[in-house]
Amino acid sequence: MRKWSGRGLLYPLVFLLAALLWLAPLWREPAGFAFWRPAAFTDLLVSHFPNAELVRRSISTWGEIPLWNPTILSGAPFAADPLAGLFYPPFWLGILLPAGLGFNLIFLLHLAWAGWGASWLAGREGIGRAGRLTAGLLFAGTPKLIGHIGLGHLTFVAAIAWTPWILLLAGEAATAAREGSRGWIQRSAAAGAAWGLAFLADPRWLIPSGLAAGLYAIWGLLRDRLPARRETARAAGAAGAAAVFAAGIAAALALPLAEFASLSTRALLTDADRMAMQLPALRLVGVFVPEPGGWPEWLTYTGIVTLGLAAGALFAWRRSMRFWLLIAAIAWALALGDQTPAYAAFEAIVPGAGLLRVPARFLILAALALAMLAAHGMDGLVSSHAARRLPRELFGPLGLALATLAAVLVASSAGTLQPGLLGAGALAAVAGIWALLAHWRARRFLAPGLILIAVVDLMWMGFSLLEVRDDGAALSEREAVAEEVAGGADGERSFSPSYSIPQQTAAIQGLELADGVNPLQLRGYVAAMGQATGFNSPAYSVTLPPFPAEGPRGEWEPQLDLGRLGLLSVGLIVSDFPLVSEGLESAGVVDGVHIYRNPQVLHRAWVQREGGEPRGEWAPVRSWEWSPNRIVVEAEGPGLLVFSEVVYPGWRAEIDGERGTLESAYGVLRAVQLPEGRHAVVLEYRPWRVGAGIAISLLTVIGLAVLWIRR
Repeated sequence: MRKWSGRGLLYPLVFLLAALLWLAPLWREPAGFAFWRPAAFTDLLVSHFPNAELVRRSISTWGEIPLWNPTILSGAPFAADPLAGLFYPPFWLGILLPAGLGFNLIFLLHLAWAGWGASWLAGREGIGRAGRLTAGLLFAGTPKLIGHIGLGHLTFVAAIAWTPWILLLAGEAATAAREGSRGWIQRSAAAGAAWGLAFLADPRWLIPSGLAAGLYAIWGLLRDRLPARRETARAAGAAGAAAVFAAGIAAALALPLAEFASLSTRALLTDADRMAMQLPALRLVGVFVPEPGGWPEWLTYTGIVTLGLAAGALFAWRRSMRFWLLIAAIAWALALGDQTPAYAAFEAIVPGAGLLRVPARFLILAALALAMLAAHGMDGLVSSHAARRLPRELFGPLGLALATLAAVLVASSAGTLQPGLLGAGALAAVAGIWALLAHWRARRFLAPGLILIAVVDLMWMGFSLLEVRDDGAALSEREAVAEEVAGGADGERSFSPSYSIPQQTAAIQGLELADGVNPLQLRGYVAAMGQATGFNSPAYSVTLPPFPAEGPRGEWEPQLDLGRLGLLSVGLIVSDFPLVSEGLESAGVVDGVHIYRNPQVLHRAWVQREGGEPRGEWAPVRSWEWSPNRIVVEAEGPGLLVFSEVVYPGWRAEIDGERGTLESAYGVLRAVQLPEGRHAVVLEYRPWRVGAGIAISLLTVIGLAVLWIRR
């Protein structure tokens, strides 16, 4: 890899300190939880904290890492769930450290990693020190990325942080392959490994990051001249090596995830589902006009100084800037979804693109492109030797300052002036004036001044997006309700049509929920719950049940089938609004939340003496031992031993030490046929895909190490 002066640990330290600035709202409560200010929920509490709590409890109680998640949706594969983060090592900080401290440290380190990677990427393009610093600061502090922290998108932010590194390594691999340099295979393997790590962090970022890296490698390959046949062959070999190592690193998650996704509602995404969060075309105005506190998925603003420097770079029109202008244009077009023909073509060409659900997330690539353009603009400003003549790069900040001030005056006269535009106008004016004066009078302060204004701009937006909430309050939401349910559950599950027991509180109390929030839900289970609770929603939903438009506490008149809920061992039903169902028994009201008892609840396992409904002749099991990955019972046959556990590939049955046949009962539960007499039955979750994936990933890591050691 080409080297540039990074002064040892100075650059990573600078970007670590910068990350502390982007997360400044968390200074007051380092162990608190970051929220997008208007939000009532964050994925940190809904998903990541409960997952970390499950791993902690499983290791301390049963001495095993859970491969199955029994806490929500009556059970689902855990090792196959991208939100579990079992195979991405940095996520274990959230398991090992208390409350929100581990998650905040993960965010901090990945913001620093993103900034450092962008600075290396700028250095590869020959940009000087000030430009490299500019690229790293502007990308890591871009408001959309900070907004995703507020939404609790831990996995997404981690995957994004790898983007500049993937491009950097892909570009180096393509250049080395073309030039026939020694080590081109090693560089290709490193590029693939970085891409694979991004997949382990969040598979949803695989396609956008791969698209950008592929285009970057092709651009470098074709930039000066068409490659010769031998050079093309080496480049193809480099691409193949990168793909092999990416697949190898990703295998630990990719193999089980492929099975899970094929059985989930994600495989049934409609066009409307995929485009539900595309960027409205008018929101592109936000590139120039900030929206403090705006919804992070639709934030397009990257900073007024970013735009000014990027515009200045376009005035100078260096050849390498064409690529970043192309990436920005592609990202904006794809973010618009089906409002342009670009997304349809993208889905037709790129395998797996139809599984992506939020086109607006391509805006992250636009943010990286603008940061790189701004780095070129800064480099041109500080490297200009014309003391009296204005460098072309200066026309960008000056022109943007004048245009923004004109927009402020027009909006003010029309009575439509908004705080975002006013703030942008003030910052643009300060940046433009500073750039002009510093160029003439104090050129050594030109870059520090513009960088300081950019940092103020980004911190202002960050403060408008983020707030910290005390970990004690966040983890005790509806605590009295959860304690009441835990006291009366007796090993049964609970169900809430109104998300009345938050998942983080349920995890602390050790409750198991029949409802839940997760992007991946088993189709068979969703169908069974639809019949049991009366919802009928053909649209994809991350919640079960699908909540009405007014939110989870909105009444949607559930039609409860207590018998079907009883099959799922749902003994307690908890609701923010009163429920009416024949046979439902009131168990009181706690903090305004209604608690009901289901008299038709069944045990977690029973022996059905005859075929048909379990309301006939049935008997409970004699003993029950349970852990997330293993269930051991003693039961009396003959009959069908039914477990109130979701059936899924990878579960194996043993009867008296001999391999048994696992069946499906009622379309969703596990069952085993028992012969006459008393039997010891063991159900164990041993998915071969998880073992094979881990083995492949470990072998790939060893292969990568051997390649670099031999080099």
